[in-house]
Amino acid sequence: MRTKVRATLNDLMGKNIKTQKELLLEIEALQAQLKKANDTLHAICSGTTAGKPSATDITHSKQATVEIYLLQTLAIAVSASGNLHDALVVAMQKICNYTGWIYGEAWMPSQDGTRLERNHSFYSSIEGLEKFSEYSCGLTFTPGSGLPGRVWAEKQPVWIADVTQDQYYLRAAIASEVGFRTGIAFPVIADNEVVSVFVFYSLKVEERNDHLVKLILSMLSQIGSIIRRIQAEDRLRESEEKLRTILDNTTAVVYIKDMQGRYTFINRQFEKLFHIKREKIKGKTPYDCFPKEVAASHLENDRKVFEAKIPIQFDEKATHDDGMHLYISVKFPLFAPDGTVYGVCGISTDITERKNIEEALHMSEERLQYALDATAEGVWDWNIKTGVVHFSNQWIRSLGYLPEEVPDSVDFWKSIIHPDDMPRVMKTLQDHFDGRTMVYECENRLRMKSGEYRYNLDRGKVVERDAAGSPVRMVGTDTDITERKRIEDQLRKLSGAVEQSSTTIVITDTNGNIQYANPKFTQLTGYALEEAVGKNPRILKSGKTPPEVYKQLWDAITAGGEWQGEFCNKKKNGEFYWELAHISPLRNSEGAITNFIAFKDDITERKQIEAEQEKLREQLFRSQNLASVGKLAGGVAHNFNNLLTVIVGYASLLNMELEEKNKLKDYVQKILKSSEMAASLTQNLLAFSRKQPISTKPVNVNEIIKQSDFLLSKLIREDIVLKTILTQEDTTVMADVGQIEQVLMNLATNARDAMPNGGNLTIHTDIMEMDDAFIRSCGYGSAGRYVHILVTDTGVGMDENTRVRVFEPFFTKKEVGKGTGLGLAGVYGIVKQHGGYINVDSEPGKGATFNIYLPIIESAAEREEGKIRTMLPEGGTETVLLAEDDSVVRELIRMVFERAGYRVIEAVDGEDAIVKFTEHKDSIKLLVSDLIMPKKNGKEVYEAIRKVRPDMKVLFMSGYSDDIIRKRDFLDKGLDCILKPSSPDDLLEKVRKILDKPGRKF
Repeated sequence: MRTKVRATLNDLMGKNIKTQKELLLEIEALQAQLKKANDTLHAICSGTTAGKPSATDITHSKQATVEIYLLQTLAIAVSASGNLHDALVVAMQKICNYTGWIYGEAWMPSQDGTRLERNHSFYSSIEGLEKFSEYSCGLTFTPGSGLPGRVWAEKQPVWIADVTQDQYYLRAAIASEVGFRTGIAFPVIADNEVVSVFVFYSLKVEERNDHLVKLILSMLSQIGSIIRRIQAEDRLRESEEKLRTILDNTTAVVYIKDMQGRYTFINRQFEKLFHIKREKIKGKTPYDCFPKEVAASHLENDRKVFEAKIPIQFDEKATHDDGMHLYISVKFPLFAPDGTVYGVCGISTDITERKNIEEALHMSEERLQYALDATAEGVWDWNIKTGVVHFSNQWIRSLGYLPEEVPDSVDFWKSIIHPDDMPRVMKTLQDHFDGRTMVYECENRLRMKSGEYRYNLDRGKVVERDAAGSPVRMVGTDTDITERKRIEDQLRKLSGAVEQSSTTIVITDTNGNIQYANPKFTQLTGYALEEAVGKNPRILKSGKTPPEVYKQLWDAITAGGEWQGEFCNKKKNGEFYWELAHISPLRNSEGAITNFIAFKDDITERKQIEAEQEKLREQLFRSQNLASVGKLAGGVAHNFNNLLTVIVGYASLLNMELEEKNKLKDYVQKILKSSEMAASLTQNLLAFSRKQPISTKPVNVNEIIKQSDFLLSKLIREDIVLKTILTQEDTTVMADVGQIEQVLMNLATNARDAMPNGGNLTIHTDIMEMDDAFIRSCGYGSAGRYVHILVTDTGVGMDENTRVRVFEPFFTKKEVGKGTGLGLAGVYGIVKQHGGYINVDSEPGKGATFNIYLPIIESAAEREEGKIRTMLPEGGTETVLLAEDDSVVRELIRMVFERAGYRVIEAVDGEDAIVKFTEHKDSIKLLVSDLIMPKKNGKEVYEAIRKVRPDMKVLFMSGYSDDIIRKRDFLDKGLDCILKPSSPDDLLEKVRKILDKPGRKF
């Protein structure tokens, strides 16, 4: 590197001097031409026979004077130009001013020499020619093409009297547009090469003027070399800038001094270390920068370089702010083109730290130079004059030899050095012999007796020199560093593994400031290494990790322990990510903590999966919780139905017995009214548990909403505005109209209570496609098309805890006595019973939106027909077998039947029913049986009776819903069932219809 820099400096400085000399020679040539022209002018003016010049002579004299002046001023003006562009413009301006031509342009060969380019160099004496200039700026000409290319190829001037009429002129159209006529082009030649082509234009047609052509050629021949010089100067400046950049960015101190020791250049490192600016160094010597003794030694070393005329390396000193520093200075002479030395360049590297180590090593070696055999180091003592070397037994045995097998000769040592290492070993040894190094130190490979090579660190010092300064005796040690080399190789591999690791690795100091981060850190966080080093990892804080986590981390690692945990951090671009970090302290050989190291894995994807799984678990828990409550609600409703059957039955009988004027009749009617309300609660429980019987058929959801509009408006208050927004698409679903109406009424009631001060209630329908993304995000659903019903209010809204529990039965936020907590539970059950889904979106103060999804079917909706009320039930005289395990219910039904004229045979369970049938099989016309009974259920009883009496008619009773009954396969199609609770009138009406129907055929 130093050799390359030295050569570059020498070359550049040589070019600079050569250029200055060339400039002087050019000026001298111009002055000579000027003198010759003046002499010619003088001869012309005084050369007539009569002693008086003629008119023709005077005219020629004036013309010659003008031309000489033009030549002089043109050459000087071009030479004085600061750059190539200015020089070209000056030349064109001078020529145009003299000739009267109004426009000139200069075309230059491209860097690869294949085409001519203009590069913005043009001159115009009048306005309005910009269009021609802009058009020409983008053109290039190859040799022979266009006017410039012809001149370039022919190296001769070309004169075109009218460019607008010339078939070879490529810019005729634009030239005609701006008014150009005559075009003249001249080659500018230097060293027989065309360095530029000047093209001039006139607004009038001019015939060729050979005298003018010769004059312009003469002018341009003078500036060809000047243009070449300016180009060289431009390249030189560019090279110097590149070199200056290199020198200013090296950590070495670089400087140039002249023969008198005065600095002519210093680099930025010199400025930084010795506090002197480049612009103030000119004329100063080392005495102005360093103490007298230091400066004198610097100048003495410079003198040695001047005398030797070769590069020499010196150990030098220089004062810093913190004291004296040691340097290795490589100094080399700078040569002028004529071979004389005109300066010295120095490149000095601070080796203070290395010198300190060498001094410490020297002291250690002095203490160990006569080490005994107990030492682990191989020791040698070399008589350089005789070549005799004494090797310690440890050194001999470490190579696998016996002492008697190794001769006391330096030749043996040289013979076992690896051939590839020998040149370096000899050079290092010679440097020490010559005094260029304080100690000899060299790593090499020595061949062992086994033929294998081991790595060896050879260290020594000349301890004795003769009067001439030549080395006489040298002692030293050899250390087997094979294991160290192996470890270094492992460390290199480890370093590569760390750099290429997919785990983020960060090393900090004991204050937590980042000292190292591997490439994975940059890849993950977006922070470049230079952005992170020196910064605390808190630059990654997102605010989402609790402060106590950082405290636990810091307490653990500062106490010498390890810590493992998770962080939610923030990337440079603001994106959040999760890390699993394992952080532990690093200790030095004394056990003190010097650093902390963190191994961090990106677990963002895992955390996202965990969050999604947690959401699904929560949804599953809610669903299972609702399902469990539903089962409990269904069981409670079944038992409650039996009780209501008795209450409604006896109350109905009592109501029929009492006269209208009896004051007890009002009490009985209130009992019946309360029973109806209880039955409604039971229906809500059954709806939630999805056990309420439904009768589905294809219906249009929009039609149900339209038909419910009037009823809903009566449910809400006048200060609430009801609005419906219905889709124009088909909304046909399989549904029970009454149940869907119940859903709308319950939601409207809930919205009304949520808007005590009035507001808006909106029912909106739409069609949506439930896809996999929707199912994954919500945790439920089945792919397909659904009618989406949105019921939105502008009420008080609800918090998250309320929102997730809103469909639980008996959960309510209303005051005691103002809500049962079953309205929304019933809505949930009805929707689920219809194969649909429901959820709610709400925030406190922002109202609520209930989203209902019902699966679409491709079938025309049926229209609801008006119900026709039947006549009051009639009684009969037939014999009825009544099987009911609940004695209270059984007694009530028996009383109802007997009051209607029927003969009743009672059975307390399934087996008793079969016994009673066997006793009265011919007289029994109808079996009325509870479905669920001890010993045998109702279906089993009927199957047994039907084997004897295939024509036997049956009516089953149950407190369970019809869909549950059929799901458990209790009933065949065509068999009748009445659900509890039912009034005596409904029961008698059902019985009469069955008895009056034709018998079943099997």
